[in-house]
Amino acid sequence: MSCANLAAYYDARRRRVPPSSAAQQIASFLVKMAMLGDTKRPNRGYRVQAQIILTEANAYAGDDCVLEVFNTGIYDRFLALMMDYKLGLVGVRSLRAHVSPLMLPDWLQAQPTLNNLNDMLRYLHDVHDGKPVARWSPARVEAGEWDAFVARAIEWWPRLGMPPAHVPLRIVRPRAAVGSLVLWKGYHGNSPALSPFRPCVSMFVDYAPRETFGEENLQRVAELMATHPVQYSAGTETTRHAGYNHWANEHHGRAGGLARLAAADTVTELDRWLAGAPNKPEIKLEPMLSPEQIADFEEKSFLVVPPEQLAQHVPRWQQLCDAAATDLAEFMSDVIIRAEKLEGAHTDFDFANAADPRWEAIGGTQKAAKRIFGDEYAMNKRGADGARVKSAQNGGSMLTMQSGMGAAANLYDSPAQQRLQLALYPLFAQLYRSEDLVWMPERFRVRTNDKAHLPIHTDTKVSFA
Repeated sequence: MSCANLAAYYDARRRRVPPSSAAQQIASFLVKMAMLGDTKRPNRGYRVQAQIILTEANAYAGDDCVLEVFNTGIYDRFLALMMDYKLGLVGVRSLRAHVSPLMLPDWLQAQPTLNNLNDMLRYLHDVHDGKPVARWSPARVEAGEWDAFVARAIEWWPRLGMPPAHVPLRIVRPRAAVGSLVLWKGYHGNSPALSPFRPCVSMFVDYAPRETFGEENLQRVAELMATHPVQYSAGTETTRHAGYNHWANEHHGRAGGLARLAAADTVTELDRWLAGAPNKPEIKLEPMLSPEQIADFEEKSFLVVPPEQLAQHVPRWQQLCDAAATDLAEFMSDVIIRAEKLEGAHTDFDFANAADPRWEAIGGTQKAAKRIFGDEYAMNKRGADGARVKSAQNGGSMLTMQSGMGAAANLYDSPAQQRLQLALYPLFAQLYRSEDLVWMPERFRVRTNDKAHLPIHTDTKVSFA
């Protein structure tokens, strides 16, 4: 599909025209990315996921409010069996062959000690070892279903790579200063903001092996990324929302993608190749992580890279972080206040103004929106008739309380944002053990509520075989 045809596809999306088969192929990239964690393909190892911490609220009270890591590594295959759509435990297993994200049910996520899940694992270890133990079963699972699953787990014990003794699972909340890069793989979640109604802002960073896409798709991606802001992992483009158009026209010029970066900075041949262009330039990579850090990441499933270390490799690191946050604040203001026409006279948002009472409603509850803006649906987008939609689901909310994502955070191509993400290529090349990667433009996350919690889940395909 040519660039013109691909652009026509996105125009069709805005007019709600059914997508073509080629467009659906673009939308399948997210599933392909999920395969990076498939244990049937050990040469892939794992999918690396990352966020850059952008506001001081993330380090408020000396802790992190962005990420929780679930130290499942040693039990990954067991969890895969438990959630397998055919052979898993009824009440836990997925209903389809692949679902992304794959989320543990609430009753297994009792925090912070994960008692239910650890009780289950402890019992299975005792049964496997032949220890005299009183019969135990989960309260949420029928006895017959549980007995069948226990027998299956014991039969497949060696295939599951179970440890010699029970290893208690726990939640880890990495501490991360402003400007840090937090890396993780596998199961994870989001803890609530530790201070209510302060903007906790981070930016995702993502790369994938070029083989994930194929050369034909990479050509489409390169053509589109030249002038359009795209998150092609989900087959979406931000210009379908009026807020992006307003932000682009008012602040950064209509051309997007690498064209916008070129207007503010130098775009290298390496940048274009990372964005999908076919001709690989000569590459000389300087390692950004030490061997000890890589080993730590593989063992613990997470790593925090401090800003001082990142600044040694990216001299403008903190300046770029500040500029990306400023661009996001401008973007949020254009989406929420101007494009979606927030009633009343409102000044633009500023992440440095953590005391702004509006943060309670932005990414907060309908009750807070009613109290602060006079409309419980003030943080929902407007429909074709100009009225606020009543449901926050399926993109209705401009910024969801649980994930901190939505139309108000869907900025992909501010110049500073692009330069930050492109500058981390050597680090991802180290972790993937390959130079042949594709940069996947990513968006921001803004969380403001100390009650919201994103449950433990994995964005990668899991397998027990």
